[in-house]
Amino acid sequence: NPIVNTYDYKNCENGDIRVSSVVGSIITTKQPQTVYDRRDSADCVSCPNFAVCEVGAVAGCPILSGDDCLGAIGYLIKPDRIGEFTARQDVMMGFLTKLAGLLAQMLQNTANRERMEHSRTALTEILDNLENYLAVTDENGTILLANQKFLDFFQDFDPEKPESLNMLLIK
Repeated sequence: NPIVNTYDYKNCENGDIRVSSVVGSIITTKQPQTVYDRRDSADCVSCPNFAVCEVGAVAGCPILSGDDCLGAIGYLIKPDRIGEFTARQDVMMGFLTKLAGLLAQMLQNTANRERMEHSRTALTEILDNLENYLAVTDENGTILLANQKFLDFFQDFDPEKPESLNMLLIK
């Protein structure tokens, strides 16, 4: 259920966003941008889909993570709603900026989780190939991590119930 008919990047031959587009400009400059009337925008006028595009105005913000621009988020405004947009532009741009910040944080959290999982997998591989039994505990003696040799030796040890090791050692 599209809001307006605009250029469809999914059907682009190589799937890339054109640098000479409003979205491309937001991404390359890493700056918010507002086009109040697409007829006044060189980026819009040069678009091969200009004649069929139903966008009247565009407002967008970059999605930034540190110095990197991960993408852009924006409003596409129909021509008959430009006046309404202009009247509430500060509120809408504030909303876009906050939303872009939240998206950047979510993307960064996902990337961090993936890196952490990769590191944990690599560490587990290294630990499982050790000749020795190994368990890592916290200051209270709670087992946080154990290699496979340790787990095989203590077959009844349940990593979900670290106290099960105490029962094995007491026996």
